[in-house]
Amino acid sequence: MTDDQQVQQLISDLVIRSAVQFAQGKARADILADLQSDGCPADLAAAIAKRGLEIKRREFRMRGLKALGFGCAMLALGAVITFGTYSVAASGGGGGTYLVATGLFGMGLVSIVMGAWRSAVG
Repeated sequence: MTDDQQVQQLISDLVIRSAVQFAQGKARADILADLQSDGCPADLAAAIAKRGLEIKRREFRMRGLKALGFGCAMLALGAVITFGTYSVAASGGGGGTYLVATGLFGMGLVSIVMGAWRSAVG
């Protein structure tokens, strides 16, 4: 590995470390201080921290969108189960028993709200 490749790998590792620190709730000033204590010049430390924050936000948004999709799927499955069992019960002539998938509806709504929040906040 050449010196340039080693430097690029080191910077990449520092960016990932700063993204993890942002995800853990560490303050930007503390991350900058850590990078500078590792020997990064102030301008390079600021650029690394900025890129780390961008990566953290992108990852949070992607996970939020996945949770949002999962919540929608849970709601849809709950609706299919509820309306399917209701249709079978209603077609029986004398009524019948059907299932209301409240657990799927509840968890779907929670997942949608959490996914939307995570996507928005990043």
